[in-house]
Amino acid sequence: PGERWGAIGPKGIEHCSESASRQRSRRCRPLPREPSARSAGLDPDPGTPVCPVGTRKQGGGRFELRRSVAGLRGAARGLRRRRVPGVRRACPKSTPECRPAPEDRGPAGPRTRGRALPSIRFAGSDALSPDLLHHETGTMQERFIDAGGIRTFCIEAGTGPCLVLMHGGGIAIDARLTWFDNIGPLAEHFHVIAFDQVGFGKSDMPGDPAAFTKLYRARHALAVLDALGVRRAILAGHSEGGFIASKIAVSHPERVETLVIVASGATAPRLEGERGEAVRKASEEAYDWELEASSEDAFVAHFTRSMLYHPDRIPEDLLVANHREARRSGNMDLYLNLPPELGDEERYYATARRHIHPRLPALAVPSLLVWANNDPTVPVERGLALMKMLPGAEMHVFDRAKHMVMIDAARGFNRLLAGLR
Repeated sequence: PGERWGAIGPKGIEHCSESASRQRSRRCRPLPREPSARSAGLDPDPGTPVCPVGTRKQGGGRFELRRSVAGLRGAARGLRRRRVPGVRRACPKSTPECRPAPEDRGPAGPRTRGRALPSIRFAGSDALSPDLLHHETGTMQERFIDAGGIRTFCIEAGTGPCLVLMHGGGIAIDARLTWFDNIGPLAEHFHVIAFDQVGFGKSDMPGDPAAFTKLYRARHALAVLDALGVRRAILAGHSEGGFIASKIAVSHPERVETLVIVASGATAPRLEGERGEAVRKASEEAYDWELEASSEDAFVAHFTRSMLYHPDRIPEDLLVANHREARRSGNMDLYLNLPPELGDEERYYATARRHIHPRLPALAVPSLLVWANNDPTVPVERGLALMKMLPGAEMHVFDRAKHMVMIDAARGFNRLLAGLR
């Protein structure tokens, strides 16, 4: 109750409502043009909830979006309703192996999405409660598996539909650091799998550093699913992990229940002009590998300042431990000597333009974009551009969150993904 929201469609604000239970009951006049991220008011006062736009109802007046738990719950209910008639959801709770029934693909091939309007919902980040921090489940398991000849470290927890979490890139990044505030809570609803990609954490480093590319990591991720016997799953990828999840989705849509792309600059189209130059400068500052490799203190200070809106929400000892592991394993050396596909800006973005973007308009997989309002490296404009490529996609923007949005807004993020079940 009290939630007010609008859906952004091809003709601007297409509908709005005062409550999640009446979300299509009161129409709004469409705006003359689709609002841009700048006109959407995406740099508010820290205490002000984000609202996409003020718009006029048929009877006059204005509406604004208010931060509310009900808003997130309403969004989750909306995603649950987007089911395809006749298609049974894979992985009932009694089937932890996450192997779908043969009819999951339906008689006409891979399941298709309902005809929902593209929409964007903005939500303020909730304050974290102590019981959600470092939450663990009694069924959590850590182990090594062989994935295509690569010794791979995996974390598994919970039972139910499969949810595979894919971390991004960078010095000292791995599954635990990225998802430490999410694995436990999400394991109450899913069989959660989070693994260290090749070249990260406790998994093997690539035999040839020149092969350390996003496409190589996508092949490794597919080998992980094969090794674990996962035929179909929800794939959630953060940053470069969003590219990896997207690559699997466009290449093997029958294996993806839902695609979740989280603040992924490796997947979203790049910006041009002044905004593109601002993103480039912000990225140069945020991804200073030489600075992060110089010392543990420098890494902790730089990471918390550039990646988090709330620096105190990540344990310093976790960052220090990961930095030491990165130095020991060779991950740090990889980032100090990146191959051209990752080190050259033009080639970095060309990978998505060539392998991802052309196939997104025809992707018959439900898609959810999760973005951060205060991330200068992947601003909301880029998420909006990506959403336009995905018919029927939804996008959720968390205020007071930077690139590691799943940590800054852990409670709301966990609720949002729990609604995918």
